Amino acid sequence: MGRLHLLSAAAGLMLLPTVLQPQGVRPLDPLTPAEIAMTRELVRADTQVRRLIGDRRNVLAQISFLALKAEGTDTTAPTKEPAPVRAAMATYYVYDGDFGVRAFVNLAQRTVLSVQRVEEEPIPMAPEEIATAKRLALADSGVRRRLGPRPEALRVEWLGVTAVDTSDPCYHRRCLQLLFRRGRAFLSRPTVIIDLTRGTVRTEER
Repeated sequence: MGRLHLLSAAAGLMLLPTVLQPQGVRPLDPLTPAEIAMTRELVRADTQVRRLIGDRRNVLAQISFLALKAEGTDTTAPTKEPAPVRAAMATYYVYDGDFGVRAFVNLAQRTVLSVQRVEEEPIPMAPEEIATAKRLALADSGVRRRLGPRPEALRVEWLGVTAVDTSDPCYHRRCLQLLFRRGRAFLSRPTVIIDLTRGTVRTEER
């Protein structure tokens, strides 16, 4: 077995060296829809992922591309840089417990290489979570009243909220702040905080 080193962000993984690539896909191309679907299938079926998550509410927050560099073991062969190995990193967020689960997948071998529990580290927001936050905000009568006429026409952006104060309602919760704007101008109020863990909306006035 050859040693491999990540060209991206997951040091220390060990893989079987391989240079097989999907037809028409170059080693450093972004993940294809088929590779993303395969990653989802593999990590959802993995026993260690299932053990860490259990029956807790969770979301698959992100699937990102990794390139792994294999070191060949044949010292007699001409020196040549091996082709990168295509891999993926899938990251879950688990609401009950406020932690993440990260799984690394060798796409060529279709195997889950390792699984980690992630503590005290920001987990990316999934697109479906952003959509849920917007839906909750626009369904709230108090938010709609403060936003004025035609709130659906406003552009909505967001910021993740990380609370370090134990008295903060978002402490160890999955929260984000929504920012509303008309054209290029952001509204100065209200401040809208969405708690995705509880499914609640909170407004604050400056």
